[in-house]
Amino acid sequence: MKDNKSLLVLCIVTAIDMLGYGVIVPILPFYAEALDASAVDLAVVIAAFPLAQSVSYALLGRLSDRFGRRRLIVIGLAISAVSYVAFGFASSFSALLLSRLGAGFGAGTFAVLQAFAADMTDDRRRTAAMGYIGASYGVGLMLGPVLASLTSGLGYSVTGLAATLLAIVGAFLAGLCLPRSTPRNDRPSRQQSLGLRAWLGAYTSWPLSVVVIIYMITLPAFEGVMSMLALFLERRISLGVQDAGFLWAWAGLITILSRVAIARWSERFDDRAIVFVGLGLLVSGVALLLAATNFWFGLLAVVPFATGYGLVFPTLSSLASKLADADLKGSILGGFLFLGGGGRVIGPIIAGLAFERIGIDLPMFLAALSFALAAMVTLAVPRQVRAPARA
Repeated sequence: MKDNKSLLVLCIVTAIDMLGYGVIVPILPFYAEALDASAVDLAVVIAAFPLAQSVSYALLGRLSDRFGRRRLIVIGLAISAVSYVAFGFASSFSALLLSRLGAGFGAGTFAVLQAFAADMTDDRRRTAAMGYIGASYGVGLMLGPVLASLTSGLGYSVTGLAATLLAIVGAFLAGLCLPRSTPRNDRPSRQQSLGLRAWLGAYTSWPLSVVVIIYMITLPAFEGVMSMLALFLERRISLGVQDAGFLWAWAGLITILSRVAIARWSERFDDRAIVFVGLGLLVSGVALLLAATNFWFGLLAVVPFATGYGLVFPTLSSLASKLADADLKGSILGGFLFLGGGGRVIGPIIAGLAFERIGIDLPMFLAALSFALAAMVTLAVPRQVRAPARA
């Protein structure tokens, strides 16, 4: 019962954290423009967040293994709160850039939240917990732009302060309601060895290496599709701005529902089967997008695509946590998300070049091939996984 309450708190904190992110993103281009930023400047400030977040995933995940999850969650949210204040009162592009770097670093708490969920669940309930955390992530992303639309008319400073308040509420909720997580530093020799060599050793050991390969194939392909989806549908079915907004909201809703459904499906199917089905749905979704002839067909195509996304990534995180030593879950999950940061950069670049220089269909074909390849690699994952035996 206590674990269920703690998981609920983790989900609420995750949603609050992502609400703060979602509030800022819609107004960021307009804020940058008001500060006389160029298009290149805007690209830099947008890239600053995921860059800092990727570094933070690895660092905060590792530190949470040594000093406890709750403490690192509160610290991360406090960093976010300070960054949102800086955002709200930025008077130059440099200040805006620094605020986004700080917010990205604070957002590394997501790795710690996942590790906390892994700590409090056994292997049987792990995938369901990751699904709930992922669904909460999606809820925050969906509701953030709504809050942005309500506050942006009052000025950028008000929006920044709204995000600050959300981060403060999340920090207090985590500090007061989450159980104290015991730092796993009772085995100094293991902790001291957790450097680059240890990480590489963990990620190249079977079967965790297979999970990492699936992740590194799938994530760039997915990000590539998402980066070009609006332009693709604009060329294919004359998608308008309002239709695009509805399409994104629809995709977000389907993703949330699929992640909630993982809780039930994980009781009947093993993780390998869920990932395999999810990848099959991603392939099907891309095929339907290629065949889309109107807006309603596009909405239909989004259903398997968003469902596949909702199934694959929380389950891969669950697999990674199950294959990690109990002392190193934060480090492994943080490094896992750190590796994903590279995919989020590479995928859109490849898709953009293919779209512009060869043809609008090519990013979709490349993604479908990648998903199919990842599905074949999934067959190498054992049905039942367990952490490596301790020396």
